[in-house]
Amino acid sequence: MTFSEGTITKVAATAVAAAYLASAGLARAEDTIKVGVLHSLSGTMAISETTLKDAMLMVIDEQNKKGGLLGKSLEAVVVDPASDWPLFAKKARELSSPNKVAAVFGCWTSVSRKSVLPVFKELNSVLFYPVQYEGEESERNVLYTGAAPNQQAIPAVDYLMDKEKVERLVIRPLYGRPPETLLATWGVSLIMQQSVRMIFGPTNREVGNPCWASGAFELGQLSITYNRMWLVIFALAVFFALHLLMTRTWFRLQVRAVTQDRHMASAIGIRTPWIGALTFAVGSGIAGIAGVGLPQIDNVSPDLGQSYSIDSFMVVVLGGVGSRWGTLVASMTLGIVNKLLEPFAGAVLGKILVLVFIILFIQKRPRGLFVLKGRFAEA
Repeated sequence: MTFSEGTITKVAATAVAAAYLASAGLARAEDTIKVGVLHSLSGTMAISETTLKDAMLMVIDEQNKKGGLLGKSLEAVVVDPASDWPLFAKKARELSSPNKVAAVFGCWTSVSRKSVLPVFKELNSVLFYPVQYEGEESERNVLYTGAAPNQQAIPAVDYLMDKEKVERLVIRPLYGRPPETLLATWGVSLIMQQSVRMIFGPTNREVGNPCWASGAFELGQLSITYNRMWLVIFALAVFFALHLLMTRTWFRLQVRAVTQDRHMASAIGIRTPWIGALTFAVGSGIAGIAGVGLPQIDNVSPDLGQSYSIDSFMVVVLGGVGSRWGTLVASMTLGIVNKLLEPFAGAVLGKILVLVFIILFIQKRPRGLFVLKGRFAEA
Protein backbone atom coordinates (compact mmCIF):
# COMPACT_ATOMS: atom_id res chain seq x y z
CA MET A 1 0.00 0.00 0.00
CA THR A 2 1.38 3.47 -0.91
CA PHE A 3 0.53 6.85 0.56
CA SER A 4 0.77 10.28 -0.98
CA GLU A 5 2.78 13.05 0.59
CA GLY A 6 -0.44 14.84 1.61
CA THR A 7 -1.77 11.75 3.34
CA ILE A 8 1.44 11.29 5.31
CA THR A 9 1.35 14.94 6.37
CA LYS A 10 -2.27 14.67 7.55
CA VAL A 11 -1.60 11.50 9.52
CA ALA A 12 1.49 12.92 11.21
CA ALA A 13 -0.25 16.21 12.00
CA THR A 14 -3.23 14.44 13.51
CA ALA A 15 -0.94 12.30 15.62
CA VAL A 16 0.99 15.28 16.92
CA ALA A 17 -2.24 17.15 17.69
CA ALA A 18 -3.60 14.23 19.66
CA ALA A 19 -0.38 13.86 21.60
CA TYR A 20 -0.25 17.62 22.23
CA LEU A 21 -3.77 17.77 23.62
CA ALA A 22 -3.12 14.70 25.78
CA SER A 23 0.05 16.12 27.33
CA ALA A 24 -0.85 17.78 30.61
CA GLY A 25 2.65 19.03 31.33
CA LEU A 26 3.05 21.31 28.33
CA ALA A 27 3.07 25.09 28.58
CA ARG A 28 0.03 26.13 26.53
CA ALA A 29 1.25 29.73 26.30
CA GLU A 30 4.09 28.80 23.96
CA ASP A 31 3.70 29.76 20.31
CA THR A 32 5.09 26.47 19.01
CA ILE A 33 4.43 22.78 19.44
CA LYS A 34 7.69 20.93 19.79
CA VAL A 35 8.10 17.58 18.05
CA GLY A 36 11.05 15.35 18.92
CA VAL A 37 12.99 13.57 16.17
CA LEU A 38 15.05 10.73 17.59
CA HIS A 39 17.00 9.20 14.73
CA SER A 40 20.67 8.34 14.35
CA LEU A 41 22.47 10.88 12.19
CA SER A 42 25.86 9.24 12.68
CA GLY A 43 27.14 5.74 13.24
CA THR A 44 26.13 2.50 11.55
CA MET A 45 22.38 3.23 11.43
CA ALA A 46 22.68 6.72 9.97
CA ILE A 47 22.33 5.41 6.41
CA SER A 48 18.83 4.18 7.25
CA GLU A 49 17.61 6.68 9.83
CA THR A 50 18.71 9.93 8.18
CA THR A 51 15.98 9.51 5.57
CA LEU A 52 13.37 9.19 8.32
CA LYS A 53 14.63 12.39 9.91
CA ASP A 54 14.41 14.16 6.55
CA ALA A 55 10.87 12.84 6.01
CA MET A 56 9.77 14.14 9.41
CA LEU A 57 11.25 17.58 8.77
CA MET A 58 9.46 17.67 5.40
CA VAL A 59 6.14 16.83 7.07
CA ILE A 60 6.63 19.57 9.69
CA ASP A 61 7.55 22.12 7.02
CA GLU A 62 4.50 21.22 4.91
CA GLN A 63 2.20 21.54 7.91
CA ASN A 64 3.64 24.90 8.91
CA LYS A 65 3.02 26.19 5.38
CA LYS A 66 -0.64 25.30 5.87
CA GLY A 67 -0.90 27.39 9.03
CA GLY A 68 0.55 25.07 11.62
CA LEU A 69 -1.47 22.99 14.02
CA LEU A 70 -4.10 24.13 16.53
CA GLY A 71 -3.11 27.71 15.75
CA LYS A 72 0.54 27.09 16.56
CA SER A 73 3.56 26.35 14.42
CA LEU A 74 5.46 23.07 14.70
CA GLU A 75 9.08 23.08 15.80
CA ALA A 76 11.34 20.09 15.26
CA VAL A 77 13.78 19.23 18.03
CA VAL A 78 16.35 16.96 16.39
CA VAL A 79 18.83 14.93 18.42
CA ASP A 80 21.45 12.40 17.35
CA PRO A 81 21.69 9.19 19.41
CA ALA A 82 24.60 8.19 17.16
CA SER A 83 23.54 4.52 16.74
CA ASP A 84 24.33 3.97 20.42
CA TRP A 85 21.50 2.14 22.19
CA PRO A 86 22.13 3.49 25.73
CA LEU A 87 22.44 6.97 24.24
CA PHE A 88 18.94 6.55 22.75
CA ALA A 89 17.50 6.41 26.27
CA LYS A 90 19.45 9.49 27.37
CA LYS A 91 18.36 11.51 24.33
CA ALA A 92 14.77 10.38 24.78
CA ARG A 93 14.81 11.71 28.34
CA GLU A 94 16.24 15.03 27.14
CA LEU A 95 13.44 15.38 24.60
CA SER A 96 10.64 14.46 26.98
CA SER A 97 11.79 16.31 30.08
CA PRO A 98 13.75 19.57 29.50
CA ASN A 99 12.43 20.20 25.97
CA LYS A 100 8.85 19.13 26.75
CA VAL A 101 8.10 17.89 23.25
CA ALA A 102 4.52 16.87 22.52
CA ALA A 103 5.59 13.60 20.90
CA VAL A 104 8.70 11.86 19.66
CA PHE A 105 9.10 10.25 16.26
CA GLY A 106 12.09 7.97 16.33
CA CYS A 107 14.06 4.72 16.57
CA TRP A 108 14.64 2.16 13.88
CA THR A 109 15.93 -1.03 15.44
CA SER A 110 14.02 -2.99 18.06
CA VAL A 111 16.90 -2.69 20.52
CA SER A 112 16.72 1.11 20.31
CA ARG A 113 12.95 1.01 20.87
CA LYS A 114 13.32 -1.25 23.89
CA SER A 115 16.08 1.01 25.20
CA VAL A 116 13.86 4.12 25.25
CA LEU A 117 10.64 2.37 26.30
CA PRO A 118 11.26 2.65 30.09
CA VAL A 119 11.86 6.40 29.68
CA PHE A 120 8.57 7.00 27.85
CA LYS A 121 6.68 4.89 30.40
CA GLU A 122 8.27 6.75 33.32
CA LEU A 123 7.58 10.21 31.88
CA ASN A 124 4.24 9.19 30.34
CA SER A 125 5.27 10.58 26.96
CA VAL A 126 4.53 9.28 23.47
CA LEU A 127 6.78 7.58 20.93
CA PHE A 128 5.76 7.06 17.31
CA TYR A 129 7.74 4.07 16.06
CA PRO A 130 7.81 4.35 12.25
CA VAL A 131 9.07 1.00 10.90
CA GLN A 132 8.17 -2.68 10.86
CA TYR A 133 8.82 -4.58 14.05
CA GLU A 134 8.76 -8.16 15.32
CA GLY A 135 5.39 -7.91 17.08
CA GLU A 136 4.54 -9.49 20.45
CA GLU A 137 4.69 -6.07 22.12
CA SER A 138 1.96 -3.54 22.84
CA GLU A 139 2.68 -0.51 25.02
CA ARG A 140 0.30 2.37 25.71
CA ASN A 141 3.14 4.89 25.27
CA VAL A 142 4.17 3.64 21.83
CA LEU A 143 2.24 3.97 18.57
CA TYR A 144 3.50 1.29 16.19
CA THR A 145 2.92 2.67 12.71
CA GLY A 146 4.81 -0.12 10.95
CA ALA A 147 3.56 -3.63 10.24
CA ALA A 148 4.23 -6.70 12.36
CA PRO A 149 5.32 -9.90 10.53
CA ASN A 150 1.87 -11.50 10.69
CA GLN A 151 0.37 -8.44 8.95
CA GLN A 152 2.66 -9.07 5.99
CA ALA A 153 3.27 -12.84 6.00
CA ILE A 154 -0.31 -14.03 6.54
CA PRO A 155 -1.83 -12.03 3.62
CA ALA A 156 1.08 -13.18 1.45
CA VAL A 157 0.51 -16.83 2.35
CA ASP A 158 -3.25 -16.49 1.86
CA TYR A 159 -2.63 -14.97 -1.58
CA LEU A 160 -0.21 -17.72 -2.59
CA MET A 161 -2.49 -20.49 -1.33
CA ASP A 162 -5.53 -19.13 -3.18
CA LYS A 163 -6.30 -20.81 -6.51
CA GLU A 164 -2.95 -22.62 -6.83
CA LYS A 165 -0.96 -19.40 -6.94
CA VAL A 166 2.09 -21.18 -5.46
CA GLU A 167 2.32 -23.41 -8.51
CA ARG A 168 1.38 -20.62 -10.90
CA LEU A 169 3.64 -17.87 -9.57
CA VAL A 170 6.52 -19.75 -7.94
CA ILE A 171 6.87 -23.21 -9.48
CA ARG A 172 5.69 -22.79 -13.08
CA PRO A 173 8.35 -20.22 -14.12
CA LEU A 174 11.01 -22.66 -12.86
CA TYR A 175 9.94 -25.79 -14.77
CA GLY A 176 12.98 -27.52 -16.24
CA ARG A 177 15.28 -26.09 -13.55
CA PRO A 178 15.18 -28.63 -10.67
CA PRO A 179 17.67 -26.89 -8.30
CA GLU A 180 15.79 -23.58 -8.45
CA THR A 181 12.44 -25.35 -8.05
CA LEU A 182 13.74 -27.14 -4.97
CA LEU A 183 14.98 -23.90 -3.44
CA ALA A 184 11.72 -22.10 -4.23
CA THR A 185 9.51 -24.76 -2.64
CA TRP A 186 11.84 -24.88 0.36
CA GLY A 187 11.47 -21.12 0.76
CA VAL A 188 7.67 -21.38 0.56
CA SER A 189 7.74 -24.07 3.26
CA LEU A 190 9.76 -21.79 5.55
CA ILE A 191 7.22 -18.98 5.04
CA MET A 192 4.37 -21.35 5.88
CA GLN A 193 6.17 -22.66 8.98
CA GLN A 194 6.75 -19.15 10.28
CA SER A 195 3.12 -18.23 9.58
CA VAL A 196 1.96 -21.23 11.62
CA ARG A 197 4.24 -20.12 14.46
CA MET A 198 2.73 -16.63 14.46
CA ILE A 199 -0.87 -17.85 14.27
CA PHE A 200 -0.80 -20.88 16.58
CA GLY A 201 2.41 -20.31 18.54
CA PRO A 202 5.71 -22.23 18.52
CA THR A 203 4.80 -24.78 21.20
CA ASN A 204 3.91 -28.38 20.44
CA ARG A 205 0.26 -29.40 20.31
CA GLU A 206 -0.87 -32.80 21.48
CA VAL A 207 -3.31 -34.80 19.36
CA GLY A 208 -5.02 -37.64 21.20
CA ASN A 209 -5.33 -41.06 19.57
CA PRO A 210 -8.82 -42.42 18.93
CA CYS A 211 -9.83 -45.42 21.02
CA TRP A 212 -9.30 -47.89 18.17
CA ALA A 213 -5.71 -46.64 17.72
CA SER A 214 -4.78 -46.86 21.40
CA GLY A 215 -3.03 -49.74 23.12
CA ALA A 216 -0.83 -52.51 21.75
CA PHE A 217 -0.82 -56.21 20.95
CA GLU A 218 1.84 -58.90 21.18
CA LEU A 219 3.26 -60.64 18.11
CA GLY A 220 5.70 -63.21 19.37
CA GLN A 221 8.19 -61.23 21.42
CA LEU A 222 7.27 -57.98 19.71
CA SER A 223 4.88 -55.41 21.14
CA ILE A 224 3.19 -53.52 18.29
CA THR A 225 1.11 -50.43 19.04
CA TYR A 226 -2.20 -50.02 17.27
CA ASN A 227 -1.49 -46.45 16.20
CA ARG A 228 1.64 -47.49 14.28
CA MET A 229 -0.14 -50.46 12.74
CA TRP A 230 -3.00 -48.30 11.50
CA LEU A 231 -0.52 -45.69 10.25
CA VAL A 232 1.21 -48.35 8.11
CA ILE A 233 -2.16 -49.47 6.73
CA PHE A 234 -3.08 -45.83 6.08
CA ALA A 235 0.20 -45.22 4.22
CA LEU A 236 -0.29 -48.35 2.09
CA ALA A 237 -3.83 -47.24 1.23
CA VAL A 238 -2.56 -43.84 0.08
CA PHE A 239 0.22 -45.51 -1.92
CA PHE A 240 -2.10 -47.85 -3.80
CA ALA A 241 -4.59 -45.04 -4.42
CA LEU A 242 -1.77 -43.03 -6.00
CA HIS A 243 -0.65 -46.11 -7.93
CA LEU A 244 -4.15 -46.51 -9.41
CA LEU A 245 -4.25 -42.81 -10.29
CA MET A 246 -0.93 -43.06 -12.13
CA THR A 247 -1.68 -46.34 -13.96
CA ARG A 248 -5.42 -46.53 -14.62
CA THR A 249 -6.49 -43.00 -15.50
CA TRP A 250 -6.02 -40.50 -18.33
CA PHE A 251 -4.05 -38.36 -15.89
CA ARG A 252 -0.98 -40.63 -16.06
CA LEU A 253 -0.60 -40.25 -19.82
CA GLN A 254 -0.89 -36.49 -19.75
CA VAL A 255 1.58 -36.21 -16.85
CA ARG A 256 4.08 -38.34 -18.75
CA ALA A 257 3.58 -36.31 -21.93
CA VAL A 258 4.09 -32.98 -20.13
CA THR A 259 7.10 -34.32 -18.23
CA GLN A 260 8.84 -35.68 -21.33
CA ASP A 261 8.19 -32.80 -23.73
CA ARG A 262 6.16 -29.89 -22.44
CA HIS A 263 6.11 -27.97 -25.73
CA MET A 264 5.05 -30.98 -27.79
CA ALA A 265 2.33 -31.84 -25.26
CA SER A 266 0.99 -28.32 -25.55
CA ALA A 267 1.09 -28.54 -29.34
CA ILE A 268 -1.17 -31.64 -29.39
CA GLY A 269 -3.77 -29.95 -27.19
CA ILE A 270 -2.82 -30.92 -23.62
CA ARG A 271 -3.41 -28.07 -21.18
CA THR A 272 0.09 -28.12 -19.77
CA PRO A 273 -0.46 -25.34 -17.18
CA TRP A 274 -3.51 -27.16 -15.83
CA ILE A 275 -1.65 -30.52 -15.71
CA GLY A 276 1.24 -28.86 -13.89
CA ALA A 277 -1.10 -27.30 -11.34
CA LEU A 278 -2.98 -30.57 -10.85
CA THR A 279 0.25 -32.52 -10.39
CA PHE A 280 1.43 -29.99 -7.82
CA ALA A 281 -1.95 -30.28 -6.08
CA VAL A 282 -1.65 -34.09 -5.93
CA GLY A 283 1.82 -33.87 -4.40
CA SER A 284 0.73 -31.23 -1.90
CA GLY A 285 -2.34 -33.30 -1.05
CA ILE A 286 -0.21 -36.37 -0.29
CA ALA A 287 2.00 -34.23 1.95
CA GLY A 288 -1.14 -32.96 3.71
CA ILE A 289 -2.38 -36.54 4.20
CA ALA A 290 0.98 -37.41 5.73
CA GLY A 291 0.49 -34.49 8.12
CA VAL A 292 -2.80 -36.07 9.20
CA GLY A 293 -1.14 -39.38 10.01
CA LEU A 294 2.05 -38.20 11.69
CA PRO A 295 0.36 -36.76 14.83
CA GLN A 296 -0.40 -40.36 15.81
CA ILE A 297 3.30 -40.91 16.48
CA ASP A 298 4.65 -37.37 16.93
CA ASN A 299 3.73 -34.02 18.46
CA VAL A 300 2.20 -31.39 16.21
CA SER A 301 4.51 -28.40 15.75
CA PRO A 302 5.44 -25.96 12.96
CA ASP A 303 8.50 -28.15 12.27
CA LEU A 304 6.57 -31.43 12.12
CA GLY A 305 7.65 -32.37 8.59
CA GLN A 306 11.17 -30.94 8.76
CA SER A 307 12.58 -33.85 10.77
CA TYR A 308 11.50 -36.25 8.00
CA SER A 309 13.19 -34.37 5.15
CA ILE A 310 16.46 -36.30 5.37
CA ASP A 311 14.62 -39.63 5.63
CA SER A 312 12.57 -38.73 2.54
CA PHE A 313 15.72 -37.83 0.64
CA MET A 314 17.32 -41.18 1.55
CA VAL A 315 14.18 -43.04 0.43
CA VAL A 316 14.28 -41.33 -3.00
CA VAL A 317 18.01 -42.00 -3.42
CA LEU A 318 17.71 -45.66 -2.44
CA GLY A 319 14.49 -46.42 -4.27
CA GLY A 320 15.19 -44.45 -7.43
CA VAL A 321 13.90 -41.11 -8.66
CA GLY A 322 10.38 -41.35 -10.14
CA SER A 323 9.76 -44.94 -9.03
CA ARG A 324 6.68 -45.57 -6.88
CA TRP A 325 7.63 -49.18 -6.13
CA GLY A 326 11.13 -48.00 -5.30
CA THR A 327 9.63 -45.54 -2.81
CA LEU A 328 7.60 -48.31 -1.16
CA VAL A 329 10.46 -50.81 -0.91
CA ALA A 330 13.05 -48.22 0.17
CA SER A 331 10.84 -46.65 2.85
CA MET A 332 9.92 -50.00 4.41
CA THR A 333 13.54 -51.20 4.20
CA LEU A 334 14.99 -48.10 5.83
CA GLY A 335 12.30 -48.07 8.51
CA ILE A 336 12.87 -51.70 9.46
CA VAL A 337 16.68 -51.36 9.38
CA ASN A 338 16.53 -48.25 11.57
CA LYS A 339 14.41 -50.01 14.18
CA LEU A 340 16.66 -53.06 14.15
CA LEU A 341 19.77 -50.92 14.66
CA GLU A 342 18.35 -48.65 17.40
CA PRO A 343 18.60 -51.18 20.30
CA PHE A 344 22.27 -51.80 19.53
CA ALA A 345 23.60 -48.50 18.17
CA GLY A 346 21.05 -45.90 19.32
CA ALA A 347 18.80 -43.72 17.16
CA VAL A 348 21.47 -41.21 16.04
CA LEU A 349 24.24 -43.71 15.29
CA GLY A 350 21.71 -45.96 13.58
CA LYS A 351 20.76 -43.18 11.15
CA ILE A 352 24.45 -42.46 10.52
CA LEU A 353 25.10 -46.11 9.67
CA VAL A 354 22.12 -46.15 7.30
CA LEU A 355 23.38 -42.96 5.63
CA VAL A 356 26.85 -44.49 5.18
CA PHE A 357 25.24 -47.58 3.63
CA ILE A 358 23.27 -45.44 1.16
CA ILE A 359 26.40 -43.48 0.20
CA LEU A 360 28.20 -46.75 -0.56
CA PHE A 361 25.12 -48.13 -2.33
CA ILE A 362 24.78 -45.22 -4.77
CA GLN A 363 28.42 -45.66 -5.73
CA LYS A 364 27.36 -48.99 -7.26
CA ARG A 365 23.79 -48.07 -8.33
CA PRO A 366 23.55 -44.30 -8.81
CA ARG A 367 19.94 -44.59 -10.05
CA GLY A 368 18.71 -46.58 -7.05
CA LEU A 369 17.01 -49.96 -6.73
CA PHE A 370 14.35 -49.37 -9.38
CA VAL A 371 15.61 -47.76 -12.58
CA LEU A 372 13.11 -46.24 -15.01
CA LYS A 373 13.42 -47.55 -18.54
CA GLY A 374 12.40 -46.29 -21.96
CA ARG A 375 11.68 -42.73 -23.05
CA PHE A 376 10.25 -41.81 -19.64
CA ALA A 377 13.68 -42.40 -18.08
CA GLU A 378 15.21 -39.82 -20.41
CA ALA A 379 12.75 -37.05 -19.52
